[in-house]
Amino acid sequence: MSSEANDPVVVEKNLAMRARDGVTLFADVYRPAVPGRFPVLVIRTPYDKSVDNALTETAYFPPRGYVVVVQDTRGRFASEGEFYPFLHEATDGYDTIEWAAGRWCSSCLRQARLPTPTLPPSWSTSDPTAMHRISPRAWSGRGFASPWSFLR
Repeated sequence: MSSEANDPVVVEKNLAMRARDGVTLFADVYRPAVPGRFPVLVIRTPYDKSVDNALTETAYFPPRGYVVVVQDTRGRFASEGEFYPFLHEATDGYDTIEWAAGRWCSSCLRQARLPTPTLPPSWSTSDPTAMHRISPRAWSGRGFASPWSFLR
């Protein structure tokens, strides 16, 4: 991957992904306009994927050879289903990563916007084959991000 922003970018809005229980989750995908397999960043958010909300990942990474998938979590905004914080995160996150891997992925990085700085225990029980790294991020009450990184 290059540190230079060289590649034109394709933006695909509201791509449907069917979860294992039949609920449809919707994602916006930002990807290089050239054919191939790329590293993928998966961002699942309860805060509306269609609003930029400082999503610098969508501007920075795709022109440098990455795919960025931004998905509304279950029951929020474009996605179907009932919203229960953290209840479906493990299975929906797993399904989303496997869905992205089957389309664009040479390696996947999962990132999530959490409503609290606490990681749900379900994250440790979900281990998609395609996921190589995880970088959860939560917004604190003071208006800045608190990152944690977990590499495997």
